[in-house]
Amino acid sequence: MPDRAGLSAVASRLLARARHPVELHHVHNPWRHAAVQADAWAMLDACLAPEVVAAMVARLGPDVILWGSQLLPPGVVPPEEGPFWPADPRAGVVVLIPCGAGPLRVAALGEASAPLDLPVLIARTIPGQSRFRRDAGFAAHVALAAAEPLLNHALAPLWLAAGVDAAQNDFVTGFAPTPPAWAPAQGSGNNRWTAG
Repeated sequence: MPDRAGLSAVASRLLARARHPVELHHVHNPWRHAAVQADAWAMLDACLAPEVVAAMVARLGPDVILWGSQLLPPGVVPPEEGPFWPADPRAGVVVLIPCGAGPLRVAALGEASAPLDLPVLIARTIPGQSRFRRDAGFAAHVALAAAEPLLNHALAPLWLAAGVDAAQNDFVTGFAPTPPAWAPAQGSGNNRWTAG
């Protein structure tokens, strides 16, 4: 089981420092904003803990890909899962990991979950037979852009939690942030500073 005391401390720091709800998405990703606010590696470790992966495998089968996470404050109803899932075919489960005492909960797409009285880490997974679609025109991305314009699941890195990736997913995107570069000077067609 994940270190619940450590997970609770990380969750508390993240919840205290988050300025916008979007900062509580993809908290397991060490290349996103959560890494600056708290220990994203601890969140990733929790999402990939043996007991959590076993719960994923029990519902999805032997091939499981972790694609997303979200930290919910105490008392918040877990969101409806599915409409924004960029998987083809759309399938998967979420594992609700209490950041404190309590059992894991596993829910399939469309299953409702009751709120907990402590922070909850949600691990979002798809079976290894589903293709994680990265094209912006995919229906799930279009729906997400309309509902939550600050979120972009298309760039999320993937982790193979168990088994094999039968759908030949892109496991590279999301791990290398785009390096900063100077914007081109207006009208110059290049990226150099020009003396004027």
